[in-house]
Amino acid sequence: MKAITQHYYGTTEEWQKYNPVIYNAVFAFEIITRPDGSIYRKIKAGDGKRRWNELPYIMDESKLNTLDEIQQRLKVLEKIVEIYTGEVL
Repeated sequence: MKAITQHYYGTTEEWQKYNPVIYNAVFAFEIITRPDGSIYRKIKAGDGKRRWNELPYIMDESKLNTLDEIQQRLKVLEKIVEIYTGEVL
């Protein structure tokens, strides 16, 4: 099966303002800048029905404490992409 993967990026303010429906199997990244200038992401996965504000987060980098936790979570996300698209990252 061939598929095109698509990801959306936006700030917290942009997501809350536009509150779009996120297509099924599409990852949407919320980019957050801390006061010190560092950046972290929160991620939601669309179901094609619910709007941004209704979807749960599937990952919040600010709550990951170690590099190992981050790497484990990224492996899970890669597997999700593989399941949905057949594409191995």
